[in-house]
Formats: sequence, C-alpha cells, structure tokens
Amino acid sequence: MAGLSAVAGAVAGAVAGAVAGAVVVAVALAVALAVALAVALAVALAVALAVAGLNVYIAWRAMKGDPRDAWIRSAAVAFAAWGGTSFRGTTLMDVDFTGARLKNCDFRHAHLLRTRFNNTQKLDLARPGQTLLANTTVRNLLINPESGYKLDLCKANLRGAFLAGANLESANLKQADLSEADLSGANLKDANLTESTAIGTNFTHAYLTGACLEAWNIEPTTIFKDVDCQYIYLLEHPNPLGSRDRRPHNPDKVFAPGDFEHLYTELMHTMEILLKGGMNPEAFAAAFQKVMEENPEITFDSIQSIQKKGEDVLVTLEVPPETDKAQVEQHFDAAYVARLEVQAELYQLHGQQMKQQMDDIIAKLPLLSPTINVTSSAESKAMSDNPSISVGGDNKGNLAGGDLDASGAVQNIDNQNSTLTTTLNQLPDIPPEPDKPDLKAILTELQIAINNSELNDEDKTEALEQLNIIGEAGQNPQDNGFQKAAKRATTMLKGLITGLPAAAGLVKAVQEFLPMISDFFDLG
Repeated sequence: MAGLSAVAGAVAGAVAGAVAGAVVVAVALAVALAVALAVALAVALAVALAVAGLNVYIAWRAMKGDPRDAWIRSAAVAFAAWGGTSFRGTTLMDVDFTGARLKNCDFRHAHLLRTRFNNTQKLDLARPGQTLLANTTVRNLLINPESGYKLDLCKANLRGAFLAGANLESANLKQADLSEADLSGANLKDANLTESTAIGTNFTHAYLTGACLEAWNIEPTTIFKDVDCQYIYLLEHPNPLGSRDRRPHNPDKVFAPGDFEHLYTELMHTMEILLKGGMNPEAFAAAFQKVMEENPEITFDSIQSIQKKGEDVLVTLEVPPETDKAQVEQHFDAAYVARLEVQAELYQLHGQQMKQQMDDIIAKLPLLSPTINVTSSAESKAMSDNPSISVGGDNKGNLAGGDLDASGAVQNIDNQNSTLTTTLNQLPDIPPEPDKPDLKAILTELQIAINNSELNDEDKTEALEQLNIIGEAGQNPQDNGFQKAAKRATTMLKGLITGLPAAAGLVKAVQEFLPMISDFFDLG
C-alpha cells in the first residue's frame, strides 16, 4: 500500500507539474499574442495616420495649384464641378465677372476675350480647361491686377486677357502672348516685352517708359493711342559697348507726346531685309523682281532706305498692312540665294577657261603687271578664293570678256562714260512734255557726281551703267518695260551709295535727282 501510495503521489505530482507547465506556456503565449496584436495595431494605426496625413498634404498641395499634383486637382475640381454653372464652349467677350463667386464653374473651351475676373471668388475651384485660367500665376493676376509688380510671366498665355490698369512694372513678359489683350492704362514701366506677341493689343494710355521692346511682334491692329512713354530700349541685354540701344539715342532727350505712337505706327507699315555680307546688285534685282511678281502691291518705290550696317546691308520696305511679311522675306531670300548660286556655277564653268585666256594674253604683254583686275557688276563672291584675278561681265551677269590692260578698271569707266554720253546725246534737249523734268540734264549732273565721287572704280562703272539704262528708257518713257528697267536702275543706284557718308556729294545728288527721275517716268 505504501508503495502504491508513493507511485500515485509521484504520478499526481507529475500531472500537476505538467498542468502547471501547460498553464504557464498558455499564459506566455497569450501574453505574447496580446503584445504582438498590440504592436500590430499600433503600427497599423501609425501607418494609417501617416497615409491619412500624406493624403491631406497632397490634397492641400494639389488645391494650391502645385504642378506636381495637377491631375489630382483637376480630378477633384471636375468631380466638384458636376452640375455647376457651365460656360463650356461659349464666347465670353467683354463679360464682367467682377466680384462674382465662380466655384465649380466650367470654362473648358470657352473663348475668353477681355473677360473681367477682378476680385472674383473661388476662381481656383473652377474648371479652366486650356484657357488662360489654367495658369495659377495668370489667374491670380486676373483676379488682382495690382499684383503684377516684377511678376515672372515669361512665355505666359495672356491672349485676350483683361488687364486694364494693371501694375506690370518691371514684369518679365518675354515671349508672352498678349494678342487681343486689354492693357489700356497699364503700368508697364521697365517691363521686358522682348519677343512678345502684341497683335491687336490695346495699349491706350499705357505707361511704357523704360520698357524693352526687342524683337516684339506688333501689327497695324495694335493700338498705341495716347501712350505715355519717354524712352524705350531695343536690346534686352547690353551690347559689347554697354548700350541697350535706347530710343531716343540721346540720354538727355525723351519722346515728346505722340512721338512713340508715330514711331511705331510707321514701323508697323515697314519690313526689313538684312543682306549678310553686303548687297550683290544682280541677285538683289532678281530677288526683288520675284517679290514684285508675287506681291503686285510692292514696287521699287516701296524701298524706303538701303543702309550699310557694318559688313551687312539693311533694306527697309514700305508694305501694305495686310502683307505677310514672313512670306515676302522667305521668297526674297530664296530668289537671292538662287541667283548667287547661278553666279557661282557660271564661274565654276567658265572661270578656269577665262583664267587661261588671260594668262595667254599676259604672256604676250610683258610690260603689264602680272596681276590684272577686270571689274564688273557681276563679280561673284565665289571668286574670293582667287584674289589675284576677277572675272568681268556685263550687267546681266554674263561672265564673259573685259578690258584687259594694266588700267582695265579705268578703261571700263571711260568706256561706260562714252556709252552714256552717246545715250544722253540721243535724248532731246527739251523735255517731251512741259511739266516733265529734264532727264538729259538730270543724268548729266549725276554722271558728273559719280565720276567725282568716292566710289571705287568698280562701283563707278556699275553706277554709270545704271544711268545708261535710265537714259535708254528715257527714249520711250511710256513703255512699261522701260519703266520697270528705270525702276530697277534707280534701286541699284540707291544700293551703290550705301557706304558713302551722308554728306557726300553723290549721296546728295542721288537724293535730289532720283525723285525727279520717278516723276519723269510716272513711277509714283
């Protein structure tokens, strides 16, 4: 019995120990599970709070117009605008929304032309589409036009914007589109309008003193009535001399009332063509003839000036308001380059042959200088690689023949003077009509002025050739073909004097007598 009792006690103890151990493990597992669950809940809660906070931040940033979250804002505004007032696809010309609450309004595809948004509310919650309201900076400016001081609006879409009386002092409007915008009374002092587009823009009473207008795009539809402007700049950055090309040039001088309007109204009816490296007379005549054929409203009388600009020549034309200036310049450039290429090809074909002919002549004339200069109006830049010899030709660009002796250029002038004198002697001493200028006397005066001028021998020969063309045309001044020839000749004369000082005798003679030649041929 005692042994059984001992065994039973041992078994009971073992069972009790096992149970106790199981209980301990169970409790430990429960505690561990509880702790793990608490940690998981804490982590989950922290993550949830972080995500919620991030969402709130992104939503706040999106609604503030941050471009990184534009799609979120667009989606939110689109959802909120459902059922709101819709101006989609409408034309809102001169509509006044001043002070209006525009939350949830739909402006997609709307044509906003001089639409007033001054002091509007909740415009940032409207649906702008691709209108100028899509840009946060522009939208805020439309709401508060006084906020434009030093504002960066580079390349901004301000087409049709209503900014009358806006403060845009020192604003950067470089390459901005201001077409059809209302800037009447706006303060544009020291504003940068470089390369901006201002077609149809209203600048009435605007203040433009100190503005930079380099290469801006204006048309006759641009309004400059009663602009207040003392001076402007035509360069955004100073040139090597430190100048921004102020107008008026004199720093002590300012525009008088009306000067700015007069200056830019005149410029809008002109266009400029820059000939790099100087003018080739034949190429210019061919190119300009092409322009006249395609634009009957443009004639040789449209040439307002031909100016020397360093190594280049600037031709200024007066053109009708509706002229497509870009197209005219493209057609001129194409024809000008084509003519230069023809001259180069002719030189390549005949240059070596003519050089050999001249070398043979030189060998037979031992007293001559080994360097012979045969001048002509058709001389091409293609010959610059052979400076010891130049190939002559007639005034039509034919690369053939010339006077070959040591004083060839002088002999060319003498020959041309002789030809011109013969032509002039064929003209009547008395004008064919009482009210016509005396062409013979005019050409005689110009001949004297050319021979006594500072032109080089080549240009003198060319100028005398042009006088001869005018003289030949004067024998039948009513013939349309002769009239065109006379026009071309007068243009060439204008080009030939571009390098001379304004006070030169020939310059004064040309300025005095060319209008008389135009009257003789009824070219006005």
